[in-house]
Amino acid sequence: MVSPTAVPLTARFPALAAFRHRGFAHYWFGMLLSLSGVWMRIMVVGWLVNDLTRDPRMLGLVSFAVAFPVLLLSPVAGVVSDRIDRRTILIASQSLAGLIIGALALLTWLDLIRVWHLFVASACAGAVAAFDWPTRLSFVPRLVPREDLGNAVALNTAAFNGAGLIGPSIGGVLLPLIGPAGCFAVGALAFAPITIVLLTLRPLNAQERGAHGSWLGNLLDGFRYVARNRIIGALLLLELVPLVFGLTYNTLLPAYAQGFADGLGLPSARVLGWLMAAAALGAFTGVISVAGGFGKRARGRVMLIAVLIFGPALIAFAQAPWLPLAIGLVAAVGLADAIYITLNGTLVQTHVDDAYRGRVTAFYSLLFGLTPIGSLQAGEVARHVGVPTTITINGLIVLGFVVVVALTRRYLWHLK
Repeated sequence: MVSPTAVPLTARFPALAAFRHRGFAHYWFGMLLSLSGVWMRIMVVGWLVNDLTRDPRMLGLVSFAVAFPVLLLSPVAGVVSDRIDRRTILIASQSLAGLIIGALALLTWLDLIRVWHLFVASACAGAVAAFDWPTRLSFVPRLVPREDLGNAVALNTAAFNGAGLIGPSIGGVLLPLIGPAGCFAVGALAFAPITIVLLTLRPLNAQERGAHGSWLGNLLDGFRYVARNRIIGALLLLELVPLVFGLTYNTLLPAYAQGFADGLGLPSARVLGWLMAAAALGAFTGVISVAGGFGKRARGRVMLIAVLIFGPALIAFAQAPWLPLAIGLVAAVGLADAIYITLNGTLVQTHVDDAYRGRVTAFYSLLFGLTPIGSLQAGEVARHVGVPTTITINGLIVLGFVVVVALTRRYLWHLK
């Protein structure tokens, strides 16, 4: 009889299966730290904008500044990812992201920070993310064999959501103690480990270069591939409205937190940290569940059920009258959101040809680039009808759209 302690950890916990590949494990932990820095930047920038302006429309404009470069550059980034070594792109993007946060730390420490600095830094971070996000997604298949790809994709998403728990939680504690400059400095330092990992990493699989010839031809070929692939097209469509309108609650969260903080006499940074951490905890739970095999035999069905829950959960969160209830409901929002996004991403990675992987993941990122539409809409509407009503309206938009897609793309229910 074999002692349980003699069985490898990855064998005892299927959710960690991809960690038996050392390169992926090192990459994952490095990304977890750097993404924590990203989330800390998001939280502190939102807090600073709200503190300097007390205008929810400005929160929407800052979110626009992040997402608009993604909208413009993602298609180009996908072609770059299919033509150039993805490890090289990641080294550059991670280094630049750390430098941007470092610049914010210096400006804040010198007491020179202004709202326009936050806009410029957010736009630069968005431009970097346009290349970083699709490359990071398409790099994962180089680190694990095909049988562990689904688990690796789920764990990759878990790193993003886990960082969403770690970054705001640490930021919520540190912000009252060391101020925004100290938080930015900590966030910048979080990018050092992943840069070292990438410099020393030896991928398990070679990159298939599917993009040759003219750059414009590569780009158009990618669009044609998505258009003629019924499954990939439907999966990308399903992400559209939940991303554009559903995730606007994140944009408005500093103003939402301010309402509870004023009523309870608490620091707004602390309330914001609690809400962001709760959303990330729910998301992390959802991702780990998927990584552990939840929904594996019926990915399409579970994905659709989760996204159908997302809209009502968002509406309930918007109308929560008490902070503890709001914390619990935003965790439910994060849970539903993470399950459907993780399963959607896994299905995309499973059904795409490797030669088109960079371009398809770039189109996936392009959807995130469309969030300026929702951010501007949310900021403007919130200015007139308030934050809770705006989140409720967007929750209803998401619910109606998803019902239509679920009824008209019935084959999605049967994807595995």
